Amino acid sequence: MLKDIIEKIREGRKGAWIYNDKSEIRDDIFVGDTLDILTYFLENGWEVDCPYEDLMMEYNTYNWSPSISNDITWCFKDGIMFARVHISGDIRVNYSDLFALDIGSLEQLYDALPYLSKEIDSTHIATFNMFEEGFEVYNTETDESFRCYECELSNLLEEIKEKENE
Repeated sequence: MLKDIIEKIREGRKGAWIYNDKSEIRDDIFVGDTLDILTYFLENGWEVDCPYEDLMMEYNTYNWSPSISNDITWCFKDGIMFARVHISGDIRVNYSDLFALDIGSLEQLYDALPYLSKEIDSTHIATFNMFEEGFEVYNTETDESFRCYECELSNLLEEIKEKENE
């Protein structure tokens, strides 16, 4: 199922504003790539048969979303994470089929997820997390970090400047 979802997401990227003509996240956009997260799940063998045909869960991440390319709506029950991924278009609809991951606990999931990071400039690195709105920016010269929310480079650089002048 995850392989199919990954392919649907790749197809859904065509023409969306945050992607280049190769369906990759543009260099001037700062979000973590959901495909990296899903690939990590797949490579670790966490996917299991979903014991439910349909699990009642929130399918709309319209009012909350972490700084990743495709929102993931999920719930945790009996050591299993159940999730759907937004494919493309209107965030209120167009989610993948339900899939299940045998994680064990939320703490194990949080600890195991790869850090998604992207260099902003010669002194700043952005780190993304599928559980948090916004993202951490680390200044390699001052060894300080702070939370940012802007995903377009020009706006992000202004936000960083403001945070470092506080």
